[in-house]
Amino acid sequence: MIVVRRSLMFGALLVVVAALFKLPFVVIGLLAFAHLRSLWQRLAAATLTLGAALIVSYRLGGPHYFATLAFYNHWTSQYSNNVLGYALAGIALAALLWAS
Repeated sequence: MIVVRRSLMFGALLVVVAALFKLPFVVIGLLAFAHLRSLWQRLAAATLTLGAALIVSYRLGGPHYFATLAFYNHWTSQYSNNVLGYALAGIALAALLWAS
């Protein structure tokens, strides 16, 4: 959050880099935009950062990376990873929308 307060672009770049290590890290990184004043600023920053992370991950990892993400839950446990993923995404979204 401290980095985002000084430079929004550098903070977004750090979130994209974190997403390159593990794509779900982008959900945690989006919380850094919670301090932005208006809802539209928070949504714009989160959407652009998420989009950049997806595009860069796709360009570097290719379609097989995304296929692995989509079917990973079916290889391990059908429900445990889905519940945790949806819970984390919901918490991140709620914090982003309702942070003041």
